[in-house]
Amino acid sequence: ACADILLAFEPLEAVRALNKVRKDGLVVTSIAPIKPFNPTGDDKAYPPVDTLLDYLRSRCGRVLAFDGKKIALEQGNPLGLNMVMLGALYATGEMPMAPAVQRDAIARGTKPAFLDKNLACFDAGLAAAKAAINKAAIETVAAGKAAETTEFTLLFDTHDQKEGMAAMIEKRSPVFTNN
Repeated sequence: ACADILLAFEPLEAVRALNKVRKDGLVVTSIAPIKPFNPTGDDKAYPPVDTLLDYLRSRCGRVLAFDGKKIALEQGNPLGLNMVMLGALYATGEMPMAPAVQRDAIARGTKPAFLDKNLACFDAGLAAAKAAINKAAIETVAAGKAAETTEFTLLFDTHDQKEGMAAMIEKRSPVFTNN
């Protein structure tokens, strides 16, 4: 496993390729399943998406997951998932060049008939991933503050806290007992 980043069109694809990315690497995946053809029509062969995402998170440093297929469809480009995921990759800050450089490369390499929709998908993927990253950061900070508040509150119910406060008021050295 030596890849820094794994970019996947769907979660099961990410799980299948997970052995190729470092444990502290980044997985960027769409959450919309692309189910393999099954002549019996049985969907039971595809694990629940939440289970796949939990598995990825338990084995990789960072996971960015969002519905790339929905974003491509909203841009009027059902085949634009690749551009959405590329835009998302740029939102992570892991690419050595600015998104504008990639947009220029897309413009140079895309047929005029597909250019506007491909660029729309790239931009929408960039925006959606930035929003997901910001939401995760806010939720992580909020969870951290809540845990800190709980732990801090628990400190005020200890013998050592009372001893420390008394020692400060009495201008003496505290005698802590780790209780």
